[in-house]
Amino acid sequence: MERFVLTKWYFDAVDPGGRAAILYSTALSWGAARVGWHGMSICEPDRRVTHRSSIKPMRLPERNGDRLTWRAGPLGCEVDCRPSVSPFAQRLLDRADGVLEWRCEAPAARVDVTPTDAPPLSGVGYAECLSLTVLPWRLDIEGMRWGRWVSDDGERSLVWIDWTGANPRTDVYLDGRSEPAPVVGDRQVQAGAVRLTLAPRRQLYSRSLGSVLAGLGPLLTLLPASWRDLEDAKWICRARLDGPGGRADDGWCIDEAMRFPR
Repeated sequence: MERFVLTKWYFDAVDPGGRAAILYSTALSWGAARVGWHGMSICEPDRRVTHRSSIKPMRLPERNGDRLTWRAGPLGCEVDCRPSVSPFAQRLLDRADGVLEWRCEAPAARVDVTPTDAPPLSGVGYAECLSLTVLPWRLDIEGMRWGRWVSDDGERSLVWIDWTGANPRTDVYLDGRSEPAPVVGDRQVQAGAVRLTLAPRRQLYSRSLGSVLAGLGPLLTLLPASWRDLEDAKWICRARLDGPGGRADDGWCIDEAMRFPR
């Protein structure tokens, strides 16, 4: 079997008014094939989401001291991410045919996104990097929910992952620390002495994987047809974190849900 390695960086940022930016940078090595695709979405309240993508070669994001930076020239933007919570990592899948490594590079951060043709966005945000060496359609996952909450001051973080299927797992991390007895629901996330209550959500977008990867042309046919129809939906909302000692913090939550084809 030809070696498969997928690396995906993800950034987001939300300003105090609820304007959000979602960015990703992906590199794929599969046998002799080498390809990258990159995207930026600007989501404004009560306005249509604007998407921009590119398959032009560009450098992946970099860590410079205590900052993460990405100079995404083909997308017409720059990202400056200043983490306030230390990074952590978790191997989410470890099998004979490959692994899934998850590195939460910035559980909470102050993030500046500077497009060349739109107003800059500054707010609280998040960054992560996934490395996958298993073909995605062999993950044995039926559904996935992921989310992150960052306090308004950019100093606190809650991150969760919830899988269903042959390899179910649920993880919740408070400020980079794994919490016991995690439960992820549509309106609440709980673990240990921590409870996150979500306000009514606003959908940022819902896009098929085929539309996201349309720029790959004939390479897209390497994906099973059912996977090209896979929908990625993301939402945003305000949320309150109640923790030990009666401490409560408000912040922004971004979460997503995917149902994988079988």
